[in-house]
Amino acid sequence: MQVEEALREAGFPLEFDVTDRVFRPRPPERSGGVTSSSSVLSGHGRGRAAGLDPHEVLVGKLSRKTEYGGFLALTVRGVHLPYAPDLLAGEYALESVHVDSTFLATFRELIREQEQDWERVHKLDARFGETGEIKRGFRTYVADVWSRLRERLHEQATGEGTLLFLHHAGLVARYWDMGGHEFLTGLQQAARRPHEAPHGLWLLCPAESARDTPHLDRQIVEVLTEDERVVLDKDLLRSILGGARDEDCNVRKGVS
Repeated sequence: MQVEEALREAGFPLEFDVTDRVFRPRPPERSGGVTSSSSVLSGHGRGRAAGLDPHEVLVGKLSRKTEYGGFLALTVRGVHLPYAPDLLAGEYALESVHVDSTFLATFRELIREQEQDWERVHKLDARFGETGEIKRGFRTYVADVWSRLRERLHEQATGEGTLLFLHHAGLVARYWDMGGHEFLTGLQQAARRPHEAPHGLWLLCPAESARDTPHLDRQIVEVLTEDERVVLDKDLLRSILGGARDEDCNVRKGVS
């Protein structure tokens, strides 16, 4: 068992400061469970004041997260979304999961099993998007899909040290109250427990400003401490991954 893991198990959640080579207490949790963007920015300011390159500090933080696991929300501007998932997955050996496409494939599988008409499902989803009205059968199907998907990801992550990387997860927010929220928080809590799979869970959160509080289409993503949050800006992505192109990204929503 790693030293930090043993300390967490004993109720002393200390983390190793690689700069000073000492163990320090973890940042205190904020009320409401969500770390504010101001605390993240102040962390950058403290790093600069200490003469540290904030990007090097964050690269070190990403490396530690691959070793020690847990949950990590990666906030990124939408313009970087086209290339960020593949580059991050390759650099940190992450199990990449395009949530929206995987969800839809699982949904189609369920509809085939039930011998239902996919076009009817499409119409029910379109009606939900326009009016917010949710048919009971549609709600049941969506919740079943999230349950199946979570079980499959859990099986996929049973290997030692597996890090799941969720991206393009807009449907989690769209179906937040139909199982999407439970899907995400269930994986988050499992990743936070040292002896459960997955070892780690990374979630890419697009935003207009990379320093926004992590969210998926206005649904706030739970972040307990600064240790669970990294801002990915253009310079940081390039410093990690050796340069990448800025591109526009059109994110499709809903069942298609």
